[in-house]
Amino acid sequence: MPTYSGLIISGRRSYAGLSFTEFREQRIITMKPQYIRVSILAGLLYSFMVSGVMANGYEGCEYKRQHLERQIDYARAHNNSHRVAGLQEALRQVNEHCTNNQFLKRKENKVADKQRKVAERQRELEQARASGKRDKIANKQAKLDEAREELAQARRELSRNTVHSKTQP
Repeated sequence: MPTYSGLIISGRRSYAGLSFTEFREQRIITMKPQYIRVSILAGLLYSFMVSGVMANGYEGCEYKRQHLERQIDYARAHNNSHRVAGLQEALRQVNEHCTNNQFLKRKENKVADKQRKVAERQRELEQARASGKRDKIANKQAKLDEAREELAQARRELSRNTVHSKTQP
């Protein structure tokens, strides 16, 4: 691969005497921390957004309604009548067809999946105990404990949603 040297100008910086390949390597090295910072900030922003949604207590149909109403307000503020019409149709569809039973069914299915996973991990632990290998037993016990914790979390979510569905119309 031929290398070209001379004056390389990139943005506000100039690199005199560097070959093109050296410049590329230099640029890649200097850009990595920027990408890392942006990735970390994006991840933090996403986690705050998700936690904010969960803190409001809106899930399922109520969350969809709130989200669509905010978008309608924004579209009206910017005089976007076509967007308002489309969002109002979407809101009408949500009001007609969305039921919290759909979301409860998903949570119930999640609990059932976690129960199956716990039963499977229990069988794996019994097989490991039959083999008598301590490291294998410890590994399977840790996996069983993790599966039990996931099941407990799924049950908490289900019980929280059943309370919300009884209080919401």
